[in-house]
Amino acid sequence: SHEETLEGSDDHAEFTAYRLIYAAGAGNKNERSAALLRELRDVPKALKSHPFVRHALQVCEARASSNFHRFFVLRRDAPRMASHLMDIMVPDVRDWAIRAMLRAYAPTIPIDFIASTLGFPDADACETDLIQTHACVVDDAHRVDVKASNAARAKRDIDGADAGKDSRASASVLDRLRR
Repeated sequence: SHEETLEGSDDHAEFTAYRLIYAAGAGNKNERSAALLRELRDVPKALKSHPFVRHALQVCEARASSNFHRFFVLRRDAPRMASHLMDIMVPDVRDWAIRAMLRAYAPTIPIDFIASTLGFPDADACETDLIQTHACVVDDAHRVDVKASNAARAKRDIDGADAGKDSRASASVLDRLRR
């Protein structure tokens, strides 16, 4: 029947979308680009207009263009199980988003703004993540102190490299600077 065909098409579109989202989030930037090109090549033309595939393509575009706000809107509105696959990318997307915010805003950034922009469930969860994961400094008014946070993050990165916690590439850059 026509209904079964449509349902099968939805299933095919759903898993095509999952493959696209996975390709956009797995591996380093070069691996993601190559995987995404392979997946895009294999998407049947008829499926490119399906809502699941359109959503996945928008996720890929948001990720590639570093549009973190759009990424989290798409995650919130994701069809079926797509948001769970997008969760794999959340730590990386939040990391570069926080770096961008620390370059773009001063002297402070309200935690509520960061929480809503980066898809946190609430301001408390955001504040905890900012302090523990991103070495941000938060003032008594629940705002990120940009200058203090940048200093704390730089110290963390240097201390981590000195302790051998960072990649060899980071350590070798520090070694070259010391010479």
